[in-house]
Amino acid sequence: KEFFSPTAQNFITNEIITPILNILLGVLIASNIPMIFISIVASICNIEDVAMLNNLGTKILKRFFAVMFFISGMAILISGIFFPVINFSFDGEFLTRNSDEFRQIFNLFLSIVPQNIFTAFIEQNILQIVVIAWLTGFCITILGEKVSGLKEIVLDAKQLIYEIVKIIFKLIPAIMFLCIFKTTLTISFSSMFAVWKIIAAEYSTYFVITSIMLLRIKIKYDVKILDFLKKCYPAFLISFVTCSGSAAMPKNIEVCEKDLKIDKNL
Repeated sequence: KEFFSPTAQNFITNEIITPILNILLGVLIASNIPMIFISIVASICNIEDVAMLNNLGTKILKRFFAVMFFISGMAILISGIFFPVINFSFDGEFLTRNSDEFRQIFNLFLSIVPQNIFTAFIEQNILQIVVIAWLTGFCITILGEKVSGLKEIVLDAKQLIYEIVKIIFKLIPAIMFLCIFKTTLTISFSSMFAVWKIIAAEYSTYFVITSIMLLRIKIKYDVKILDFLKKCYPAFLISFVTCSGSAAMPKNIEVCEKDLKIDKNL
C-alpha cells in the first residue's frame, strides 16, 4: 500500500484486480452450485430402500434445521452484545428499536423454503438449493424404476461435474493471491479498527459456534480435536481468505474423502 499513490491504488483495485477476481470467483462458485445440487440428489438416489430414505431424510432435515437455528440464534445473541437491536422485557414482550430489524431476522428463516426454483439457482442461495435437491432426490427414489433413466443421468452427471470442479479448482491459488493483495492494498489498519464492532461480533460468533461444535464432536465421537483441525486446515484457509464457503466446497469434499476417510456415499 505504501508503494502506490491513492490514484494508482484505485486504478489497480477497481480496474484490474476486482474485475479479474469477480470472474475467477464467479466461475468457481458457479461450478459449485450444480455440484452441490447434483451431489445431494445422487447421494439420495443411491439409497434404494424408500423406508430407510424416509427415516434417514427425516433425521437429516431435523438436524439441518436444528443446526441452522442454533447458528442463527447464537449469531443474533452475540451480535446483540455489540449491536443491541432486540431487547426482551420481563413480561415477555419484544422491545425493538426498529421493527424492520426483527422482520429481517424472521424473513431469514422463511427464505429457506424456495418460492421459485429458478431464482434459487440464479441468486445462488445455497440453503434453498439444498432443499430443492433433497426433494428432487427423494422423489426420484420414490418413483424408482419409472424414472430409472433419470437416475442414471444424475449419477453420470455427478462424475462429470466433479471433474469440471477439479479443473476449475486449480484457480484457487490465483484467487487467494488476488484476495490478499486487494485487502492489503485497499484497507488500512485504521479503517479496520473503525469497524471493530463488526469484526469483533463476527469472529466472536465464529469462535463460540466452532468451540461448541468441536466439543460436541469430541464428546460424541472421541475425535482428537488438534488432528481434526490440522486435516481440515486447507479448506478453512480457502474459506477464510476468499470469504466464501462455496469457494472452499471442492477442497472440503477432498479433505473429507482423503484426510478424514469419510465414505464417498455418505
